[in-house]
Amino acid sequence: MKQKFEKQLITQKSIITVMENNVSSWQNIVELKNNYDRFVKNYKKITDCETELRFDPAEIYMEGNKSKEELIEKLFPIASLISVYASDLGDKKLHNQSNIKFTQLEKKKSKALLRIVSNILTFAGKLMGKGEKLTDASGKKKKTVKSITDYGLTEKHLKDLKAASDTYCEKVKSIRIYRVKKAACKKNVEALLLKNEKILKRKLDKFMTLFQESNKTFYDNYWAARSGEALSEADKSIPLKGTEPEKASAPQKTGTKNKPIVRTKVKANGKTPVSGNKKASETAKTTSGPVKTD
Repeated sequence: MKQKFEKQLITQKSIITVMENNVSSWQNIVELKNNYDRFVKNYKKITDCETELRFDPAEIYMEGNKSKEELIEKLFPIASLISVYASDLGDKKLHNQSNIKFTQLEKKKSKALLRIVSNILTFAGKLMGKGEKLTDASGKKKKTVKSITDYGLTEKHLKDLKAASDTYCEKVKSIRIYRVKKAACKKNVEALLLKNEKILKRKLDKFMTLFQESNKTFYDNYWAARSGEALSEADKSIPLKGTEPEKASAPQKTGTKNKPIVRTKVKANGKTPVSGNKKASETAKTTSGPVKTD
């Protein structure tokens, strides 16, 4: 939330505190009450959204990163086996699609990474089974390529990859939901704060003139809240403006006197006279001689 809206939220909370502490002064003024009720209703909606805005998403992102790492750990060996198989088969297209570095996978965003996973699962599913016989142009058998299972790929590899992919999808979805909700809440809070600012400026501020003479303390506390000086409801240990006890004057120190200000006269030549003590110290310096050094 922007600092401007943070200040508005604190101010509006302080105003509610002042209003609730002086209900007896305004509860019979119908229009003031109606506008204040709207103000409070908006504020409650703000506090509902505020919980969402102040939620720390660190755990969600940490779980998302962890599931991504686990997915890549399952994906990389399968992709490597397929690239070796494709190389032996002479399938350049399949080799290029499956020959991916671990660091490249780490840099991929969720959408691109899940697309690679989907492709690898499709390739692996088609390649599981018997070896493939290749023929030359005349139709004669040229060579036989072994099954990809001979390269170490198993059904368990594919099942584990699919499970890791599903988990990662869920984490990515939860992060997206959080971002959408946060953006919607932020927009809603800013709109509600602006609505309440209008209620204050156009309605409640003007109603406060009724209490300028009849309830000076209420009036002063309201405007202190408007300027950000009033206390929030959370801090009841300190009184609001107008109800503070008089501060005890600080005890004066005894036994000490203020030193008089010494003014030095300037001679006509522009030099200030040197005190006797200073002259004596300078004389001592000149007579003591230079300091010896090794």
